[in-house]
Amino acid sequence: MSVKTDLKINIPDWAKKDRIYHVFFWVGLYVAFIIVDPNPLSAFVFIKELVNIFFYIIIVYFNLFYLIPTYLRGTSSGIHYAIALVLSAIVLTPIKTLVFYLLFTNQPGVQGFFIAKQGTIFFSTLFYGAVSTIFQIILDWQKGTREKIELQHKNTESELKYPIAFFK
Repeated sequence: MSVKTDLKINIPDWAKKDRIYHVFFWVGLYVAFIIVDPNPLSAFVFIKELVNIFFYIIIVYFNLFYLIPTYLRGTSSGIHYAIALVLSAIVLTPIKTLVFYLLFTNQPGVQGFFIAKQGTIFFSTLFYGAVSTIFQIILDWQKGTREKIELQHKNTESELKYPIAFFK
């Protein structure tokens, strides 16, 4: 007996073609987080930022490949999408906190720090999800505009190619 799943993940063409750009973006963001930190050469910062990037990747690609196609491009309203995005951030926050807690088991002060910063963890996760939504909406709008201009151009060409049919 086989298990059938109904989860369909729509991977846009740009994500298939431009994987190297995605890798460069995430590596660049990781390096930027390390450089901006007041103590950039500590092992703590390397581990902390690696976990941060990992969870930002999860929320961004879950948003792009599942939430946006399901809730924003479907028949659902924007409210359903917003609720789903917030719930995703709510689910990821304790998981991320637990990962930090387990990574720093020998450092109770650091564990307490991450437990106390769950609000910040939630809002940063939600922020990256929202920013990825804005970028995807802009890309979809540009694609729609480009397709509209192409259709207008083809319509104009066909009108100029067969002018007599329009004057009858």
